[in-house]
Amino acid sequence: MDAEFKKQSTGLDNHINLKGFKSKGKVRYQIEKNYPDYSVNFFTQLGSSEYMIQESRKIDWKILPEKEKVGEFNAQKATCSYVGRVWTAWFTTDIPIQDGPHKFHGLPVLIVKLEDKTKSHTYELKGVRKFGNEIEWKSFKDKERYEPLIVLNDKKYKKVYLDNRADPNKGLRSLLAEGGKVEMKDASGKTMDTNQIMKDREKKQVEANKKNNNPLELDLLK
Repeated sequence: MDAEFKKQSTGLDNHINLKGFKSKGKVRYQIEKNYPDYSVNFFTQLGSSEYMIQESRKIDWKILPEKEKVGEFNAQKATCSYVGRVWTAWFTTDIPIQDGPHKFHGLPVLIVKLEDKTKSHTYELKGVRKFGNEIEWKSFKDKERYEPLIVLNDKKYKKVYLDNRADPNKGLRSLLAEGGKVEMKDASGKTMDTNQIMKDREKKQVEANKKNNNPLELDLLK
């Protein structure tokens, strides 16, 4: 997307044609790990609210003797139970970084492949790149936003997550009960009925729940 922006912004009219952009994909969250304590923060959005969830669940790895080649790397096997799933990881001594994909870390070196027992969630390392000083990292919690970031632990977030799946209009109803107003317009500029907006949100959430019935963190649904 960044490359396409730069390509199109070289014109004189500064008009950006969004049809030239590829889909954003399915990842709608950010994960940050702080070193050397490896505290993990998970950033996501539910409705109009943005959350930072502080991870407290520990990963108890069992390192096994099996070895195999993963791409160009010599790797060793490890297993763990985490976020409601049983995982198999392959880690390599070729890259001395104690980290991995998603929230995973804690093995002696880098995880280059990770897969859950059902094989419905898989990560595999495709490349390693070293960044210079021209890349300035900024925490997602420091992003400018209209409403304050809501900070929760993972146990409280689970309740918020399930509440949102069951009732996506909970926050909107609270706003209206406090005297707030919501006004949305359709493509023609006509003001939409609030009750209809809420019905549409509920319908979309039911459809989304049916599709999103196998999240990576399966323990959110248990």
